[in-house]
Amino acid sequence: ILSKVKVAWDIEFFTNLGHYVNWVRGEFSCNDKAIFGTDCIQNTGNMFFEWNAMSDKGRIAGTGVYIAKFKFKIFTKNEIVGKGEETFTFGIRRNEKYEAGIQKIK
Repeated sequence: ILSKVKVAWDIEFFTNLGHYVNWVRGEFSCNDKAIFGTDCIQNTGNMFFEWNAMSDKGRIAGTGVYIAKFKFKIFTKNEIVGKGEETFTFGIRRNEKYEAGIQKIK
C-alpha cells in the first residue's frame, strides 16, 4: 500500500524583487528506501529539497535574498489526499572561490 502513496512537489525561485529565476520538481513514494531507509511511516524524519542555485538560463544565482514558493500534493493512484503550499525567503552569499572556473571581477 505504501508504494501507492506518492508526493509530487515543485519549488519556484524568485529574486527579492519578484523576478523569476528557476524551478525544480520531483516525486517520490512513501516506500522509497533511498529517502527514508525504511518507509515514511517508520522513519518520518525531515526532507531536504535541493536547488543547484542556477537560473533557468544556466547562470549562477548571485549573492542576495531569494523567494521560494514550495507546493506539494500527496496522492494515492489518481486521488489527491492532501496538498500544501508555503512561501519562504533565504539568502545566498558567494565568495571569490565559490565555483571552479569562475573568476573574481575587480
